Amino acid sequence: FANTSEQDWDLVVKVHLKGTYCCTMPVWKWMKDNGKPGTIIMTSSTSGLYGNFGQSNYGAAKAGIYGFMRVLSIEGRKYGIRVMGLAPGAFTRMTSDLPGFRDKEPDAMALPENIAPGVLYMASDLAADHTGKVLGVSSRGVREIKMVQTDGFQPGRPYTAQDVAEHAAEVFFPAAAEKTAASA
Repeated sequence: FANTSEQDWDLVVKVHLKGTYCCTMPVWKWMKDNGKPGTIIMTSSTSGLYGNFGQSNYGAAKAGIYGFMRVLSIEGRKYGIRVMGLAPGAFTRMTSDLPGFRDKEPDAMALPENIAPGVLYMASDLAADHTGKVLGVSSRGVREIKMVQTDGFQPGRPYTAQDVAEHAAEVFFPAAAEKTAASA
């Protein structure tokens, strides 16, 4: 993060988050104004959904897409517009130079053509009952990625930081659960 200039930050957010807005807005408007239900699929990233070292600007933009997708999925129900997200894990020109991929033959399941069936599913009537969800598709399989919350604690009165500390086991997920989610 410390090596990211404000100009680089703005550029990455503009490309990913504003770019998603600019592609979505005319489609959304057309569907809504013409009474044409349909599906909008936005591309997020596990870098934004789980976090990834050294990608604060990219991760923030991709996490913003998640929030944008969730809100539009709620608004879209009224118009029959489904909005879903994709968090692909594919071997591409962008990922081919990352540690662990360099100078290696890609896993056949990590090729973009093996991400496409997940996108086709989301766009089809097969997913008609789903909106506001993110599909993670990679060589590790197909899965839903979502934000979750614990039951927390209900103090029933103004509470202190000490009260939060005393109820930490109720407020936070166990560390083992966080590690499992981050490695998914």
